Amino acid sequence: MLSSGIADWWAEAAAFPTFEGVNTVMYQQSSRLLLKQITMVAQGKTPHEFFTYLSDMPSLLTTKSGATSVEEFLNPDHIQRTLAVRAAFFAKKVLTSLSKSKDSAMV
Repeated sequence: MLSSGIADWWAEAAAFPTFEGVNTVMYQQSSRLLLKQITMVAQGKTPHEFFTYLSDMPSLLTTKSGATSVEEFLNPDHIQRTLAVRAAFFAKKVLTSLSKSKDSAMV
């Protein structure tokens, strides 16, 4: 393996996660930001522009795709709406899990 150069390439190019380090900290910070934005929406406040879809969560969760062709599915507006629906679904799922959690300080 060493003579092939693959090991050297792997050492330089492969991403190595640092557990309990940078990745974990980013996950925690991202989660806190998302929960903060959801709390703002629940309080009737306007979230940051990247999270405006959260204000429309009930509508998003009942949305069905009307796309019928490849072109419609690949339309950037359709893709953005689809990603907003997916994010809203998982945000609601996490909130439901947190609300059932014994650690009420998390919510």
